[in-house]
Amino acid sequence: MTPTLEKPEEMQPLLDWFAQTADNPRAQLEAALARGEKAVGCLPYFAPEELIHAMGMRPFGLWGTGGLSCSLSAGYFPPFYCSLARTSLELALRGSLRGLCAVTGTLLCDTLRPLSQNWAAALPGLPFLPLACPQQRQEVYALTYFRSQLEGLARRLEELGGRPLDPQALQNSLEVYNASRAARRRFVALAGWRGGLIPPLTRCQVLKAALFAPVEEYLPRLTRLNRQLEALPDQPPKLPLTVSGILCDSPALLRAFEGAGFTIAADDLAQESRSFRVDAPQDEDPLLALAMRFCAQSADPLLYDPDPALRPRHLVRLVRESGSRGLVLVLQQFCDVEEMEWPALKAELDRQGIPSLVIGADQEMTDFGQASTLLEAFAERLG
Repeated sequence: MTPTLEKPEEMQPLLDWFAQTADNPRAQLEAALARGEKAVGCLPYFAPEELIHAMGMRPFGLWGTGGLSCSLSAGYFPPFYCSLARTSLELALRGSLRGLCAVTGTLLCDTLRPLSQNWAAALPGLPFLPLACPQQRQEVYALTYFRSQLEGLARRLEELGGRPLDPQALQNSLEVYNASRAARRRFVALAGWRGGLIPPLTRCQVLKAALFAPVEEYLPRLTRLNRQLEALPDQPPKLPLTVSGILCDSPALLRAFEGAGFTIAADDLAQESRSFRVDAPQDEDPLLALAMRFCAQSADPLLYDPDPALRPRHLVRLVRESGSRGLVLVLQQFCDVEEMEWPALKAELDRQGIPSLVIGADQEMTDFGQASTLLEAFAERLG
């Protein structure tokens, strides 16, 4: 029997900070406002946080929230609509986002495009700054186009913040965000081999805190946590797992993973590893470097790739390299993109002999009893 790792005494205060930051984003926003900072809400996906940061403003992640009944946003979206959009708009309509000076987001799917229009209609006092991203990202003209989009967003931010874009400030922001992404990738790798200390909920809290905390506060804490984890011996998990989907941040669902005996060894979640998989390159033009970072994204169901086999190969490689025993797709209800791609992914996983499971979820769910049963059965199947 593998002995349980002993948690270093100084690790718990760090984990508590990550948990408090992830679980109480409003406190982070209030602290920013108290310091006189202007904050910009960042809706999924790939919002250019570095640009906002370089303008002296606070990027603030908006990925909806769990367990929220959408009574106000029901006037703008039907009930069979993505809950990420419904709950994000609901939060704004209830006043939970008061203090933000604007919201920005990409228009990468059929959910986000109407969200941008409905947001503008429902909340004229909270400007929505849309960012149109190229799907044909492999050509030079995509970089030229997207750089012009980022330049337009910078002008809007200048109007809101009263501060012109300084190329050196943007270069500095690119560097610190690259460091943050590298630290998060390192944490993901370490957490997979420290399952007794970093259960699924704790893992999620550490990564989710990056959505709300200033990068200058988040990065040194994560660096210290990584060093403490690196100093511990490896503890191979009994049931390592790869999790895919848009997001998997419900405490009840994450406890169900833990209750079934799973350790999340790797993820392909849009809220987590997809968002920090690619760094910005070095370039004399930092706006172009920011455009290059987006155009280098691949193996993402929301983005077009010329090779349809690229994404299945990516998931298979992720499972193999992490030592995972299987893959679980946490499928957001009414997410057409992931629903349509799943048959092809499932066929490739089966061909490669990788067990897989689909769990339906949305952010308005409060009862994950069925998901818990499915995960327990999957754990028994994996032995």
